[in-house]
Amino acid sequence: ALLRYISDMLVDTDDHVRLAAVQAIGRCDFETIVQRIGSSGSVTTPDSVLSNLADRIKDRKHNVRAEAMSLLGRIWGVAAGAITEGNDRVRMLLGAIPSRIFDAIYINDREITALVQQVLYDSLLPLSFPPIKTKSTSNGDSQRVKDSQILASQVEKAPSPDAIRAERILVLVRDLEQKAKTVFFTFQARQTKRAQYLEAFLKRCEDYNGGVNAKNGKEGSGSLSKLIEFFARERPEPLVANDHLWKFAKKHDRRCYQLIRFAINPDSDYRKVVNAIKELTKRVEEQTGHTPAILTTLLPIIYQASVLVYSKSHVPTIVDISRTEDKGLGSSAHEVLREISTHNPEVFKAHVRSLCTTLQEQVPSKDRPTESGVVETLKACAGFAQRYPQEIPRERAFLQAMVQFALHGKPPIAAKHAVSVIVAADEKKDMYVKDIVTKCVQGFEYGEEGYLSKL
Repeated sequence: ALLRYISDMLVDTDDHVRLAAVQAIGRCDFETIVQRIGSSGSVTTPDSVLSNLADRIKDRKHNVRAEAMSLLGRIWGVAAGAITEGNDRVRMLLGAIPSRIFDAIYINDREITALVQQVLYDSLLPLSFPPIKTKSTSNGDSQRVKDSQILASQVEKAPSPDAIRAERILVLVRDLEQKAKTVFFTFQARQTKRAQYLEAFLKRCEDYNGGVNAKNGKEGSGSLSKLIEFFARERPEPLVANDHLWKFAKKHDRRCYQLIRFAINPDSDYRKVVNAIKELTKRVEEQTGHTPAILTTLLPIIYQASVLVYSKSHVPTIVDISRTEDKGLGSSAHEVLREISTHNPEVFKAHVRSLCTTLQEQVPSKDRPTESGVVETLKACAGFAQRYPQEIPRERAFLQAMVQFALHGKPPIAAKHAVSVIVAADEKKDMYVKDIVTKCVQGFEYGEEGYLSKL
């Protein structure tokens, strides 16, 4: 009966009642949410407490939707560990939370978009996850060598923070519904362009304050003003954001410029990006002359432009999971690799060889079909090869593997991607293409096994 009353309160006509209901759920611990509140149904069960709570993400009152979205983000943040470890009940109850959050973007409201992006980096994929705990290897003069050896072996066996974070990204992607997945991938696809705009903004700030390439008078101020207007119009309060960005520009803090450049550089590893953002935040909060309030505008802009998801630190783990299908994340790993190769190829460069090795290990034949997810990896390699053909391996074994994909790849699109890799990457492409055409034409019969791939 109590759960029914809470469920009704979440859809009450009085926004104060709805807010109180959300806050009441927020005071429950995770076990209570799963065992008690979850007993009325999952996030996708109509009229359940969790479903009505998720509906409040689109509430017409800002304070209600902000509270609900923040709470749901925190709930999933705690649940992510259990979902990763294969807890089917937690996944069934709470796995759809990120989809409900990202779906709110389709309302096309600036405030809601800002809330979604805030929850993404505060709760779903927080910058500080996973926390790095530094343990002292000594415990006074009486510390035994044996104990320190045990500790060292434990450290070696423990997964790296980058691997843990990469796994969480894949868990998030795996459970997203298609519309929500489109939103998430669109956020990441915009990162490169945002970084370019932010770099242009920093250069205009330097010019405005008397840099080497400074423009005189209104011309220099005008170009900076246009960039500030571009960033400000996407914030919930454009006038306030405009004022904050002008204050930042006039402060002319060169160290802040450098820290932002660290954060948006694709060559920065994840830890470097996070440390740069942390130092920037602390510098603005503590240094005299800065206005801490500008962080409410500046940080979201930096998050959107920084390499926080498609980081080069995460790619090795994603490649490994794409090979092993570990924890059912293989398909998501292939999807993410395709997105990285398409939108952040600079991040992809250092790891393309290991991805090509993966393809060699999964070569199809007449008796061995193409494994699931390999098509996405082939597509990623094909897109990357067109941009950076010099980075693709030219070893005979790899090119022969591509020939096998061209002849026996299923679905037929796999054959197309394999040929694209060969044509883009090898100086002897004519020889390989001639070989493929010859084998496809000889004895060809319509309707035979693999005839579409040969076509």
